[in-house]
Amino acid sequence: MLLYPSASNQVINQDQLAILPPAPQRGAFHNPVSFYDFTNEIFSALSKFQIETGRSEMVTTNDNQRLFGCVELRNLCENPNWILLMGFRASYDSS
Repeated sequence: MLLYPSASNQVINQDQLAILPPAPQRGAFHNPVSFYDFTNEIFSALSKFQIETGRSEMVTTNDNQRLFGCVELRNLCENPNWILLMGFRASYDSS
């Protein structure tokens, strides 16, 4: 488990992010990015810079209004006893 377990967390994968309802718009100039697009951008950027990824975990909480994720970055650390992790978060509820 890469993320801290909590009873309120809903474990989710990339495919499940794609079918979540869209974020509510909060005004004429508020255009939220979906969690699916957000995570795709992260993994695309890592790939673009030739950063290999390992395990990843994502959870949503607060009725799918908040996303937390963590991914292993494999080829950035030369010490085999260490695991480099990158965390990310996003929210639709402005928290």
